[in-house]
Parts: sequence; C-alpha cells; structure tokens
Amino acid sequence: MNRITILVLTAAAILRGSLAFAQAPAPASTATPLTQAERFAAKVAEYEAGDRANPPPVGAILFAGDSQFYRWKTIHEDLPGYTLINRGIDSFQLEHLIQYADRLVLPYQPRLIVLHVAERHAGLLLVDVNARARAIAWMFAALNSVEPPILELVTARIFEGDKPWTAQRLPLVQDRIRSRFEQLSRRLGDADWLDGGFSAGDLLMVSVLLRSRGSGLLDEHPNLAAYVARGEARPAYKRAFDAQLAVARAAGAG
Repeated sequence: MNRITILVLTAAAILRGSLAFAQAPAPASTATPLTQAERFAAKVAEYEAGDRANPPPVGAILFAGDSQFYRWKTIHEDLPGYTLINRGIDSFQLEHLIQYADRLVLPYQPRLIVLHVAERHAGLLLVDVNARARAIAWMFAALNSVEPPILELVTARIFEGDKPWTAQRLPLVQDRIRSRFEQLSRRLGDADWLDGGFSAGDLLMVSVLLRSRGSGLLDEHPNLAAYVARGEARPAYKRAFDAQLAVARAAGAG
C-alpha cells in the first residue's frame, strides 16, 4: 500500500510562502437556504458530477478543508507547476471531512493531502502555540503510527482471508497493533484526553481506534476503550455519526 503524505495547515502560508488569494463575495440568492448538512451533501455531489465529466488526474496534490480552500479561486495560478485538486467546502470542519473522506479524499489517490482544518475552533487547536503543536503532532501520530497496522489487519481479514498464509500473518499484524496500543495506553494513563483538554488530536485518534473495535484488541486496554467511549459521547461526534448514517441510509434506499 502506497503511503499518502498528509500536511495539516493552520495558516494561509503554504508551499511557497504567504499567498494571497481572491475571496469574491457570494451573489445574493432568493432561494430557500439549505441546511448545512444539505449544503455539504450537495457540494460533494457537485464535485463528484464534475469528476465524472472530467476525471481528475491520479497522484495529484489534494487540497481539502474549509472556506480558506473553497474560496481560493486562483490556486492554480498561485501554484504553477503543481498538479492540484481543490476540494474545499465552505464551513467544513474536521468531522465533516472524516464523514465524506470516502467520497472527497480517497477516490483521488493523491500523493499529498493538504488539509486546512480546526484553525477557527479553539476547542480543537488551542491558542497556545505549544499546545497547538502537540495537538497537530497527535493528529499525525493517529494517521501515520496507529492507523497503518489497523488497516493492515482489515486488509488481512477481509481481502486476504482466503489465502493460505493468512493464519500465520494475522498474529504478526495483531502484535504490531498491540505494540502501538500499549504505548498509547501508557501515554494516556488515567487522563481523559491525550494532552489536557480535548483537541483535534483526540478527534482523529478516536476515529482511528474505532476501526479496531471489532478485533477485540481495544478491550485489552480499558483506558483506551473508555477514551474512545468518551469521544463517541461528544455531541459533535453524535452529529457527524447521525449525518453519515443518514447519507448511508439514503443511498441504500435509492
């Protein structure tokens, strides 16, 4: 599996210094305004329709996130020489990006993902620069250290379950997960969250750990299982889960 590099941005300066980009005001509309969930779903569907009409290149640099990217209409002119795909959506938050990742990120098979997330929410990235840096570090730890062996286990069980060597491979993969979980469990200890208050690092870590729930490995560390339960109990998580479930049910009904 090819590794995808993910770059998380918390400022408008990217790739080659501080860039200015146009933010044209939205035209006035007399139509009945959509709810936020309806607007997000419509924009994702619009991107998908455009991709079907003009398939984007594989291996590009994908920009995903909130209005900072959505309103960046001169991105190709500002960054000449790069193959870019801009999939920003106005008012998008990290929970929404996770919800739509299978439609808004994964299909492009990008070589680099540039995210602009959590910048405006002090509850996700704190004002203190050191705390902010630690939260970003935990985001990378979730995606680059903890998640890979979990995905490897999913692959081994679902896609390679009928192979003659699967029975020998599974214990090796499970041990790699246990090693990651043991380190994370020791770091978390009796705390509620990874670094004091809840942050974007916890948001991604909980999402990653949830992938392992069916394996039973998470339950070997009661503090990690309780940590995930706290994350699921947060109102924002419930809203995102309900929204994603509604999309899945609508797709199934259609």
